[in-house]
Amino acid sequence: MRTLKGPLLSALLVATSACDATNYQRIDEHFEFGYTDRTDYTNVYCGGLPVIPGGCDEAKWAGDLIVARGLRSSHPYDWSPQAKAVPGPMLYFIIHKTEYLTNTAAQELNDGFEGPLSEAEFSARDPLPKKPFRTTKDW
Repeated sequence: MRTLKGPLLSALLVATSACDATNYQRIDEHFEFGYTDRTDYTNVYCGGLPVIPGGCDEAKWAGDLIVARGLRSSHPYDWSPQAKAVPGPMLYFIIHKTEYLTNTAAQELNDGFEGPLSEAEFSARDPLPKKPFRTTKDW
């Protein structure tokens, strides 16, 4: 029985590490992109809290900016204080990290948060045009 203790303990450690449901890519010391329990609900997180209501499917970042996009069907913006009709299948969001961190309002009420933007609005003012979007499938 004693001889099995080491291999059993090792197998248990491997099994529990495989069950970790957290999958984030760190953007900086405050922001992350990924998911916790559901692979179908990715988001940008600040201090462990979601930044984009409804989540996002992809994100890209550089310097003080995070740009995210998500399918329109995931975003119930009819209840949002800043609700507006946005055509197209994708919605875009721009987060100014420093401004988001210094403002006490959360999500779309924060001055560091822009969106939702339509594809046309976003393509005219993409602040990171040369950066590709990342998904959780990239890592």
